Amino acid sequence: MNPTIEQLLDWIANAAAFDSLYGPMVDVLDKAFGVTFQFWDTGGGCTALVGEFEGGVRVMLTDSPNSENGQEAHISDMCRRSCYGEKTIGYAVGVTVEDALAYGEYSRATVSDLPAIVVDMLHTVAQRNTRKTRTTASSPHQERNTP
Repeated sequence: MNPTIEQLLDWIANAAAFDSLYGPMVDVLDKAFGVTFQFWDTGGGCTALVGEFEGGVRVMLTDSPNSENGQEAHISDMCRRSCYGEKTIGYAVGVTVEDALAYGEYSRATVSDLPAIVVDMLHTVAQRNTRKTRTTASSPHQERNTP
């Protein structure tokens, strides 16, 4: 079934609203990484911006829950960030790859800080994954040397 004109106009209006509300965050990340972050409803009314990188790496952005005006488990739009002052909301970043997870809060970060924040978290999860690989690789020796 084809959408009605009203449905198409509603979709266009919603897309335009998304661009004005989240576009600056999505644009800076897309420019830095070539990955388009999408708005996700993560369940229970919670929201996030999520980017899927090569190799199964997922980056999820929300407000910093420990900031002055951040909302736990939500991503505030640019209107709210402008109203309260962007540095009072900040960002929380979760990165997962395979079963490695890294999480960090940047309670005074701004949109222009997002690329550096994501890089920082990607390095963190890569280091944890490397340490886990080393531990897993060395565990057979440890088991054989145990009396």
